[in-house]
Amino acid sequence: MEGVSIVIDGEVVSQGEIEYEFFRHELIEALSGRIETQPPTKEIITQIIQLRAINLLAELKGVVTTSDEVRERISTYRQNNESIPVFKDMVMQFGEDKFWRFEEKRYYVILNTEKIKKDLIDVERERYKDNTDVSEDVLKYVASKKFDNLVVEAFGLLDISTSY
Repeated sequence: MEGVSIVIDGEVVSQGEIEYEFFRHELIEALSGRIETQPPTKEIITQIIQLRAINLLAELKGVVTTSDEVRERISTYRQNNESIPVFKDMVMQFGEDKFWRFEEKRYYVILNTEKIKKDLIDVERERYKDNTDVSEDVLKYVASKKFDNLVVEAFGLLDISTSY
């Protein structure tokens, strides 16, 4: 992660955020019982840019997530994970305050994603309301594909510079 530089729309992504993304990957690997592996740098860079693209997409669609919604979701996440020794140890080693500060930013993106997808599902549900053969799973699949396409479009709107 040393030497990784990312600039998105003129904003330099902090080294702390880059470290957090590498750490988050390691934490997820550890919680799933897999051997901790360092993710490819390109994967982390892409993840960071994708998160920014989702934020841009939310802004373009007028989606707003409140701090109360984020606090509620983080509270649930903490309750579900803080009693797991590997979670607690790794977060303490990374820095608890730093971890939760970055998680808060991440949860804005997570909730924005959920809201955008829900809106897309609602649009599809309305579109197919007269077709009883279309299942909820199909609606979710179509909405998910539309979401992915919108993220790619938002990705293309960002001015991105990377080096590593």
